[in-house]
Amino acid sequence: MNLWTLFPDSILSISGILKLPYFAIVFYLFTFVFAFKLKNQRTLIMGFLSLSLISSLIMIVNFGPQVGHVIPPLSLLLTAVFPSVVLIQHVLKRRHLLSFVWSVMTVAGILHSLSWGVWLTALARS
Repeated sequence: MNLWTLFPDSILSISGILKLPYFAIVFYLFTFVFAFKLKNQRTLIMGFLSLSLISSLIMIVNFGPQVGHVIPPLSLLLTAVFPSVVLIQHVLKRRHLLSFVWSVMTVAGILHSLSWGVWLTALARS
């Protein structure tokens, strides 16, 4: 099973797509600010940040010609899905501030996953 097929090769044809990590950094800075401002959500936010760090470390360790087909893309998917699940919970409970906070973190997780996928695809095609 090859989960890298979830990231299509045609994504490289979008102009400016290789600048995704810069946008991800901005959203992660907001995430750090939220981690210090919201004490009741700090454990979940730190869990998301540690999941992102672990996902990046998995990608760095598995970097090379034989990039893993299951664990690295699965870790990227978890980085994108975890904050969206928490976001859906807060939307259903009608917590507007926390919904905004977790929507920012959902965008950060999606940008993190996409930027790793795009850069690996770009490096594989070069």
